[in-house]
Amino acid sequence: MNETVTVADLRGELRKLLADPDRHANLPKLFELAVMLNAAGEAEGALAAFEVVADALATREPGQLPVWHAIAGLRLQLGLFRGAHEVCSEAGRCAPNHPDVSFNLGVVIAHIGDQRAAEVAYRRALALDPAHLGAVLNLVGLLIADKRFAEALDVAADAINRHGSVADCWFNHGEALLSCAQTVAARGSYARALELQPAMEKAAIAIAFCDAAAGDLASSSAAFAAIAARAPGALAGYCSPFETDRVSSYPELEPGRIALISGYLRYRLCYWPDRDRFIALFLRVLRGDGCKPLDNPDLPFLATGLPLSSDVRQRIARQVARRLEGEARRNFPPIRPERPHDGRIRVGYISGDYRRHATAYLVSRLPALHDRDRFEVFLYSTGPDDGSDIRREIIAGADHFCDLQRFDVAATAQRIAMDGIDILVDLSGYALYARTAALALKPAPILVSYLAYLQTMGAPWVDYAILDRTVLLPEERDFWDEKIAYLPDTLYLCDDRSGVQALAHARGEYGLPEDRFVFCCLNAPWKIDPETFASWMVILRRRPESVLWLYDDTGLAAANLRSEAMRAGIDPARLIFTGNMPHEDHLSRFACADLFLDTFGCNAHTTCIEALAAGIPVLTLPGGSVVSRAAASLLRAHGVPELIMPDVETYIERACAISGDPAQLETLRGKLERRDRSALFCTQRRVREIERAYETMWARHVAGMPPADFDVAAVDLLVS
Repeated sequence: MNETVTVADLRGELRKLLADPDRHANLPKLFELAVMLNAAGEAEGALAAFEVVADALATREPGQLPVWHAIAGLRLQLGLFRGAHEVCSEAGRCAPNHPDVSFNLGVVIAHIGDQRAAEVAYRRALALDPAHLGAVLNLVGLLIADKRFAEALDVAADAINRHGSVADCWFNHGEALLSCAQTVAARGSYARALELQPAMEKAAIAIAFCDAAAGDLASSSAAFAAIAARAPGALAGYCSPFETDRVSSYPELEPGRIALISGYLRYRLCYWPDRDRFIALFLRVLRGDGCKPLDNPDLPFLATGLPLSSDVRQRIARQVARRLEGEARRNFPPIRPERPHDGRIRVGYISGDYRRHATAYLVSRLPALHDRDRFEVFLYSTGPDDGSDIRREIIAGADHFCDLQRFDVAATAQRIAMDGIDILVDLSGYALYARTAALALKPAPILVSYLAYLQTMGAPWVDYAILDRTVLLPEERDFWDEKIAYLPDTLYLCDDRSGVQALAHARGEYGLPEDRFVFCCLNAPWKIDPETFASWMVILRRRPESVLWLYDDTGLAAANLRSEAMRAGIDPARLIFTGNMPHEDHLSRFACADLFLDTFGCNAHTTCIEALAAGIPVLTLPGGSVVSRAAASLLRAHGVPELIMPDVETYIERACAISGDPAQLETLRGKLERRDRSALFCTQRRVREIERAYETMWARHVAGMPPADFDVAAVDLLVS
């Protein structure tokens, strides 16, 4: 823009041209004015000018593409997504085989939210022009967001081969490598990007990020401090490559946090060479050795399944709770209005997982089955609405529902208090989408932790946790800050409408052999630890005519586990993997397995219930934490305690015995299919027991008595 021409001058000129009845005769001048307005940041004026130019064009020719591209970009900038899409379609009619047309269409579609269609558009642009820079950069980002990390790395590698002098390609390559847990290689790519473009602050931040991920906390802290001093805006605007940070409320660029999440990402992909370092790292970050002491709410869940002592787990939780309590104090305490009590207890359930999530499938019938003469049920959702059937079922079962996803801490607490909730049940704990800081404001007289987060919250605002005496042993009791309500059989809710699933698919559809014994473990890969896997390899060695069927939703865990199998002398082809699929198909595939082999450090929970519902025996070995005794609780409640093993050797021997004895397997299946004696698949009974727990808690509160441990009396099996 000419320095003597002001934005006001440009606006005035635009008004004159638009008011001119013969404005189409001045198209060159109008086009030039549109370009100048756009350069000056006047998006609305530039769009108006470009649209007049577009309207005046009598024909649709490839040479007019700059106009259509400009209009599409401006409409996108102004949030006019549908209009941007229409213009991209118009450009497609001008030049259907132009790569920029497909690229722009992909950009618009991605903003609308249809990532699959955007991918198709980017790939078409690359088919028309394999060197299209914008398409390859956007495609890498899209694949990473879709957790297709191996594909993203392939595309990113091709991009640096074609555009080796482009810093953004090297940066994207680093992002793909980091997503694949290749931290050292990622750092090299980021360093190359910074070498090519020294002003690329995001590359400098990413290098510090990699240093933290590698455990070099001191160097990373110094680098972040230097960047904060010279480019605070870049640091604030940096987009973390961690998938969870797109939804986390605490996505801090803090070296200790980065180190733990990075270590966890490798661990969840069954990469075990640095497992001991990862465990030691927890202790370092907990102490604040070279970093801020651990207090980020994203971190306690990472300890699930790790061989950490109970006192360490408690200390982690307490440090996080202290931080949240401090945050809560910055808000006014919620006002709880006086209300006449009609004798019914108002119970509220707050969760970020009323969606396609394991917690949702467990609690799906809980709201509806509450006795409405004794309870009034409120649901509070702090997570995304995925429009699923399971979400609709949960909501339909409640008396009241409130979506708190966009509420802040104070507003969340105030809404719960205004509803006059007597007992608030937290179904999230320290998990993504949780609104834990709001609970620290004590919006209800009694707060309960239940089901989803089976570790102590370490929080003074949580009065009770609901457990059972199988999962929580006496020697671990002192490491839970909550008072405990012990349910009589199991803490778990199971949907007793779930029956033995019909064989909807042949084994061959999953790549399984028809004539071999199929051991399975459809747990998430992060639950597999080296000790469990070593026992499985012994079992496979002793049963050469068997295969092991595992779950992997990334493709990366499969590669690591096959490598581990080779090291153990087992043909990696005997490990067969299945991935994510709709819930109904997931349930039906269990019928293709013979015996479920549970993981040690963190058992199958919902997955164990699903296997038992399908009539598949689950062999488990209880460990030293609540999460490692969940399957034992389920098996005992279902009447098959003989599947609970005392040690690894017995676990191996029993797996081999069952796999070699069809009669024994058939007997176990017969016991599993019987529901008349099961204390597991009796949903109404479990809800009645939970209600008894609530009534005991409330009675103590009304009587002015503090929370205390208690056992819930069993409900007669015939009670519905």
